[in-house]
Amino acid sequence: MKTALGDHGDMRCSGDLRQRVVDFVRSGGSKAEAARRFKVGQASVYRWLKPGGMAYKRPGPQGPRKLDWDGYYAGLTQEQLGGIEAVAMDMWAPYIQATQARVPEAAEKIVFDRFHIMGHVGKAVDTVRKQEHRELMASGDETLKGSTYLWLYSRENVPEQRRDEFEVLMRKELKVGRTWAIKEALRRLWHYGYPASGWKF
Repeated sequence: MKTALGDHGDMRCSGDLRQRVVDFVRSGGSKAEAARRFKVGQASVYRWLKPGGMAYKRPGPQGPRKLDWDGYYAGLTQEQLGGIEAVAMDMWAPYIQATQARVPEAAEKIVFDRFHIMGHVGKAVDTVRKQEHRELMASGDETLKGSTYLWLYSRENVPEQRRDEFEVLMRKELKVGRTWAIKEALRRLWHYGYPASGWKF
């Protein structure tokens, strides 16, 4: 038995991703191109660009949902709880707490979804880029100027017209280049079909 916590439509898009989409459009990119590049719906792009559109408000009561999942688990028999093989969820503490409180050996069964993990890693790449750009600019080095969006792409999605530029940046000894390479390597983790292979990775 497998279950999933965290499928909330617009909520799947992190605040960081929404901000990147909005920044892209406001810097001159088209809404259609933003939707294609960041793999989101055009309706979402239009909504996020409206005043107050960045804030996600889920329908129903606005409060912690840990009790919701306590109630869900409470409706299962001990046999059913024991039969749970995995629980896929986003990285939200109430989900984790409710699952640990109810599901036997929960620590071995919780699976954080790829979207949220890679979202955190992508944010780390951007943080490193910002820090390194400030350091370089302080000494008059404009190496990273204008490269913001290049580091948001996966290797296969770097625009054709900017690939040479990106390759030049990657050949430099840049912290953001190493961080980006780690992010790209991590993407391979989800291609492994067996736990042992994942642990070796």
